[in-house]
Amino acid sequence: MCYNNNMIMVFDIGNTHITMGFVKKGKVLCEMRYPSTDFLLGDFLKYIKEQFSLKKIKKEKIKDCAISSVVPVLTEPIKSFCKKEFKKEPFIIDSTKTILKVKKGSIADLGADRIADIEAALFLYPKQNLIILDFGTANTFCAVSKEGYYLGGAISAGLNLTMKALAQGAAQLGEVPLVIAKKVAGMTTQTQVQAGLYFTLLGSAKEITNRLKKEVFPKSKVLIVGTGGIANLYTKQGIFDVFEPNLTLLGIAYLAQKYKKG
Repeated sequence: MCYNNNMIMVFDIGNTHITMGFVKKGKVLCEMRYPSTDFLLGDFLKYIKEQFSLKKIKKEKIKDCAISSVVPVLTEPIKSFCKKEFKKEPFIIDSTKTILKVKKGSIADLGADRIADIEAALFLYPKQNLIILDFGTANTFCAVSKEGYYLGGAISAGLNLTMKALAQGAAQLGEVPLVIAKKVAGMTTQTQVQAGLYFTLLGSAKEITNRLKKEVFPKSKVLIVGTGGIANLYTKQGIFDVFEPNLTLLGIAYLAQKYKKG
């Protein structure tokens, strides 16, 4: 199975943003992001219309739609949008539509976005043991064997969540721009918060990844794949072997074209 020639519009509905893209022949032609907090359908439709015009995308070119969602309340509005605008029943990712296997337990509670990440990584990097790091609202770590077995993982709070918790819990600290911190020794409150946030995630990502290697791949080579909206801040820190910024969108398209009938 490989990506086909049809253009598919994919939706990754996350806790902070709805990330959308048009995928054709295994390539994300363009990407759009819309806030999923305080979602208003009318504003969303206006935004989509503007984006179609700006990016010169014609609706008749969209041959299918697919959705990954970790926000159930937003799944139905996006599903209805696809039906109305494209006359298509969108493919919805869930744990029943995956090649993933487990030796113990179940993958039923594995998020749709993580399933998409894993499927795309297995397709792009076949016959390799994988650890997939996705840095977003939450940071997720997934270990998958080259045979397609999900071996477990970890979840931690993302940079934005950590920053908001710090700002809400400490009266004299506020939210700051997320940046690549150059050094730990900041000279202002803002630069110290930025350094603390940045290097805390860097340190925890290294520790969790190293522990996953020792626990599930003690004697085997493993490829570390990075993705997610925050991961671009860490591409030069040596924690990823490869960085795939659109891994989730590619996985959504791949699964739709693999499993959808008709």
